[in-house]
Amino acid sequence: MSISACSNVPGFTEPKFIVSHGVSRDVVGRFVDHLLLIARSAKRNMHQRYRLLREKVRDVCDGAEKVEVLERVKELVGSPKGL
Repeated sequence: MSISACSNVPGFTEPKFIVSHGVSRDVVGRFVDHLLLIARSAKRNMHQRYRLLREKVRDVCDGAEKVEVLERVKELVGSPKGL
């Protein structure tokens, strides 16, 4: 069994090949570990990209206002994880 993964997340754009050496559960585990690395990197990138916006919302709004502003931001720029 083998698995190949590639993404558009910087640092993970080259294909990663994971090959089984008899135990397919090991391949799946290594694949999931690799996906988690990609997800953590993507989350860091998004937090950095929207850091100033998140700080601004935090500074300007509180409570219900904050929820309304965040919903409007999500409408405008999509719904990045962690925003």
